Amino acid sequence: MLRNQHDQWQQLDTIMRSEQALLGLSLPTFKRRWTKSLMKKLRAQCEGIDEEWSRCLEILITDLNISLDTDDLASAIQLFYECRSTVIQRCNQVDHDLKLFCGLLQAAGGPLDSIVDILG
Repeated sequence: MLRNQHDQWQQLDTIMRSEQALLGLSLPTFKRRWTKSLMKKLRAQCEGIDEEWSRCLEILITDLNISLDTDDLASAIQLFYECRSTVIQRCNQVDHDLKLFCGLLQAAGGPLDSIVDILG
């Protein structure tokens, strides 16, 4: 599960990096792509999670939608950067958690090997 989260957050970060360039070039194209795909992917990452980062990201997504609906480019750019920053922070946190978990598994490797030998 943690590995899947890690991969999903990295994928979102990559997508957002490319969309960031598009936002400054073509608001209509960005708006179409945001509504069709990126917004849905971000919301899916928040679904069923009641944590500070998730609530913050949901608010940013809603505010970004409002900015796009009113063609407020300056606010849309700022809010997109804030969304991306939240994604980067979450990606880093999941990466940290995954490394911590792997370290714990590695430390337990010896005792687990003994148990497997006994059961095997």
